[in-house]
Amino acid sequence: MDFVKYDCTPIRKNQKQRCAKLSELKIEKSLLRALIEIYGNFELYPPQQEAIFEKNLLFSRKNFLIASPTNSGKTLLAILKLFSAALEGKRGIYIVPYKAISLEKKAEFDMIKEKLSKKIYVVLTTGDRKNDLFDYSPPDSGEIIITTPERFDSIMRSPNFKSWIDKVSTIVLDEIHHIDDEKRGPVIECIIARLISLSNYPQLICISATIRNLDEISNWLKPCSVVTSTYRPSHLRMHIYIPKEDAKKEVCLCKIADEILNKKGKILIFTSTRKRAEKYAKALNQKHKVAYFHAGLSVCQRCRIRKDFEKGKIKAIIATSTLSEGVNLPATHVLVADTTYWDEKMKKLSIRTLIQMMGRAGRKTGGTAILLLDRKTDEQTVNYYIKNIKEGNIEPIKSRIFPHNAKQELLVQLVIKERVDLKHFEENFCYLLNNKKISFKNILEDFVDSSLAIFDGKYYLPTPLGKIISRTYIPIETGIGFAQLIEDLRELKAKGKIDLSSLEEIDILFAVCAKNEEKLRIYNLEKYETLTCGKKSTFLSWLGGTTGKEMSARLLESLNINPKEYKDAKRYARRIMLTSLAIDAYLKGERLSMICKDFLFEIGELESYLSSLPYLINAFGKIAWLLGEREISQKCANMLESFP
Repeated sequence: MDFVKYDCTPIRKNQKQRCAKLSELKIEKSLLRALIEIYGNFELYPPQQEAIFEKNLLFSRKNFLIASPTNSGKTLLAILKLFSAALEGKRGIYIVPYKAISLEKKAEFDMIKEKLSKKIYVVLTTGDRKNDLFDYSPPDSGEIIITTPERFDSIMRSPNFKSWIDKVSTIVLDEIHHIDDEKRGPVIECIIARLISLSNYPQLICISATIRNLDEISNWLKPCSVVTSTYRPSHLRMHIYIPKEDAKKEVCLCKIADEILNKKGKILIFTSTRKRAEKYAKALNQKHKVAYFHAGLSVCQRCRIRKDFEKGKIKAIIATSTLSEGVNLPATHVLVADTTYWDEKMKKLSIRTLIQMMGRAGRKTGGTAILLLDRKTDEQTVNYYIKNIKEGNIEPIKSRIFPHNAKQELLVQLVIKERVDLKHFEENFCYLLNNKKISFKNILEDFVDSSLAIFDGKYYLPTPLGKIISRTYIPIETGIGFAQLIEDLRELKAKGKIDLSSLEEIDILFAVCAKNEEKLRIYNLEKYETLTCGKKSTFLSWLGGTTGKEMSARLLESLNINPKEYKDAKRYARRIMLTSLAIDAYLKGERLSMICKDFLFEIGELESYLSSLPYLINAFGKIAWLLGEREISQKCANMLESFP
């Protein structure tokens, strides 16, 4: 063998004991028949037995925190609770972290509802519909609502949310460990904090495969029943491989995959970068049917790869680590080829994430997971991974609420309640467990300086601008930048230096793209003159000629942007202009494939970028209307009509 092999298979402390069968549950008859027909009359797993019979999940009004390994039956507990409530005329919400998973759950729930004696509506709302841009109101129909954290967060900002939530009995939050995620964690934490601050909030059922600090989280959610188990119905073997001194890692990876595929296995391989995913796929494709899978692929391409893997047309998928949690596929083996991943910079995978990734192997019939380390990995690091994976020593969940997140949430509270109640932050947030200190008074004073709030001598109250920024679901700095740019343009208008009616859609796109937190990578800046030739735009003219540098710098200043990574403001502005031109071409009907060819974008990146853009255009138009620039607002409305 070209590698050294170490066993790190976890020792399961509580193995299968005698449990009740599904048919023994005291639930509505048509629901019981439907579940047996779909899943079979199986014997409940230990965490299911404990939740239902020992902790009285189906009838309790306490919150629940359920932590057990992948494929140990957590989703069925959510199904039992939601459908039992729906059959009694109560509404339930199922919040999942990814849109791809929400589609899977919708299909699964639809199978169940078709077999029930009573008509139940299952509604999927993820914010993809164009109407969601203009109406953040909660869905007015559906006994069971499947959504994402971001969409539910926007629903909570609706003026009629409070009357709507009173009719909701249960909210299930899947993958609750995402509270520890730097980007999504603050959204989930704010959702929970707002809910538990209500005088009569719905029951919360929080589920995850990887939570360590159960006592802290359950104390936050109290009164809360905790269900925890290490039981997994299918046995999962975990190993660490290290190439020997004379063996290359890529060669070793290909040999491992080759051996698995020759034995009719199916494998998921996770690596740190897109280039590596494509490189490994190319190497394996010489003998086997494989595909790479990363964010650069279109949604349709990724969907096709998933279906081909499920049908057995593809035997191996090489995916980037950042997509690992969105990949829920029937693999016999998982191979993690890197312990780092790219997120603006290289970061180290946590033990929690590694166990989540490795746990995707053999979900039904058992399997094997391999962590392939570099041959130069020192003994201390090897022992670190062996010990922590074997013992399941995952990192405790920590709050990711920092001052900039608190600032966003403080504005939401200001808008929802029309005044600030600092007790909300002092009593309801998980961040308090981490002993963080945030000066909310300073934040409120910043709101006044930025015209987001006023102080009447007793209370801080939201301004119309503050309300728009909160309800259009955009970052505070983005909204302030939009307002500043419009005010600057109005000043230039008053001096006779610009005619605002002459602003083109490209100019509006420039402002929006400059403030979009997501940035498209530009590979063809040297073709700027060619791509902009013949294009009409006020801002574009500012970026040319001898005064180009001065005007582009002024534009960036108006947008409250500090282009740290680019010394030349003109160069930075040109990158934004190219992005604007690409989006303009899309709105005029150009095919995405042709746009990507001209501008050298990856189609998946462009699709992702386009999904967030309407929110910003909508917000820009509303702020323009507020400040009296109706023509700009109307142009924004026209552009939104061009989106599919």
